[in-house]
Formats: sequence, C-alpha cells, structure tokens
Amino acid sequence: MSSKEIRKLALKKIINGSDMALISTVYFFTAVLFVTLSEMLIYILVKMAGIEDYHPLDISYYLRSRPALILLIVRCSGYVTLFSALLFLVCRSFISFTAETESKGISKFLTGHVGKLLLPSLRNNARLLLLKILVATPLTVSVYGIVHYARLGERGGVSMAGLLLFMVSIGFTIVWIGVLIRYYISLSLVPYIIDLNPRANFFDACDLSVKLMDGKHMYALGFMFSLLPVLLPCLLVYPTFIVYPYILECQLLFAKEIMGDYWQDKIPAMARRWQKQFGKADKNK
Repeated sequence: MSSKEIRKLALKKIINGSDMALISTVYFFTAVLFVTLSEMLIYILVKMAGIEDYHPLDISYYLRSRPALILLIVRCSGYVTLFSALLFLVCRSFISFTAETESKGISKFLTGHVGKLLLPSLRNNARLLLLKILVATPLTVSVYGIVHYARLGERGGVSMAGLLLFMVSIGFTIVWIGVLIRYYISLSLVPYIIDLNPRANFFDACDLSVKLMDGKHMYALGFMFSLLPVLLPCLLVYPTFIVYPYILECQLLFAKEIMGDYWQDKIPAMARRWQKQFGKADKNK
C-alpha cells in the first residue's frame, strides 16, 4: 500500500473504532497529567522546605548540584517507565483492533500476566534506547567539535589545524546524521516484533527488523514525511484527541505492510491456551 492508502485506511478504522481512540487518548493525557502534577508537587515541597535555589528548567542548575542531577535522573527514569508501560498497553490494544481479533480475552490475559509481558517489553525498549544512544555517541563528539572551534573562531584564536578539524567535524556530522537516520529506520520494527511475540529474543528482533527494512528506507522516510501535516496540529491541545490514535494506527498499518507474513501475533494463541487451562482449573475445583 502507498502512504496515502495507509492514511486513508487508518482514518477509516479510527472512525469505526472511536471508543478505542478515546480510551488511548485518555491514557495518554492521564500520564501527562500525572507527570505535570508530580513536578508541581515537587516544586511546592521544595519551596516549603525553604530551598530557594531550585530552578527545574535551568540545565546549569543540575550541572552545579549533584543531588539535583540524581533526582532528575530518577524522575526521568520513572516517567519513561510509565509512558513505556502505557504505550505497551495501548499498542497491544491497537494491534488487536487493527487485526480485528477478539480483545476481551486478550485484555484478561494481559491483566493476569503483566510481569511476563510488560517487563520484557520494558527491558527490550530500554536495550533499544541504549543501543540508539550508543550509535549516536560519535555525533555528540563531532557536534562538540563544531561548537568548540566556532567559539574559538569568534575570539580569533583558531589555527589552521583547528580550522581543518572544524571542517572535518562538519562533514562527519552530516555523514553520521545520514547513518543514524538509516540505522534508526532499520530498527523501527523492533518494538512491533517484540509486542507481537514477547518471547522473541531482542537481537533476533533487531536482525529481523534490519532484514525487513532493507531497501525500504526511502519508503519509510516518505511515509514519515507524509504524516508531518497531521503532526503539526499536535502543537495545539484539542486536536490531539484525534491525531494521537490516528498516528498510532498509521504506524501499525505501516509496520504490518512492511512485515507481511512475519506479522504473526502470538498473544491471541497464548490467551486461548491460558483460558483453556483456566477453564480446566475451574472445573477441577
């Protein structure tokens, strides 16, 4: 399917399943509200404790104070875990919704096996994030070189060797940005592969994603750019109720189109086996 056909099908599904779109949006705004209220509570408690030198929006404040930096890392880790858990539950619901499978038994199965399904997903998402950060590390070095030698040039203290390193840093940054875009696109199917089969090995999922995305990078880029006009209204608040589930459905349909026969959801079969075993246990009682 083309990007236009995927967007059209996603809109049709969202209109037919407006209740699912509403629930996913409520989950999203609940998480945002929780984070906002948590930060407000922390700010109020800090001020009540008489600590005046608290500037949560100032990066230099965290660089000066090690306890504040540790607290920031702990808070961000908690928020990322919260959003990852909600995204997993919403994405699982949308996978069943997209495949038009019965979701009631799956919901019960997910509720009864949170530790077996959610924790591996969070662990693999953390691995994927660390892997992306590791690959992006050379980019931070080259950007630092650009900023460093640009400041030296403003003060008139850059030598010919510094000018050469400045040009090399610019060239390396441009090349590495292209490498990162290609690499990130190659790994874009990993979350869906793991959500479809929680027992999948992380590195096997990465290999499969790279294999399936081979030769489809421009197709993926075109699809992403086609969503930009839809993402722009997210700068406002009220269209998010419509845009958020629509974007999620578009991404799922795109992943399903790329994966083809590899789109095999293992959760329904696991849920049926669980219901069968649960039913036998009730009969034995």
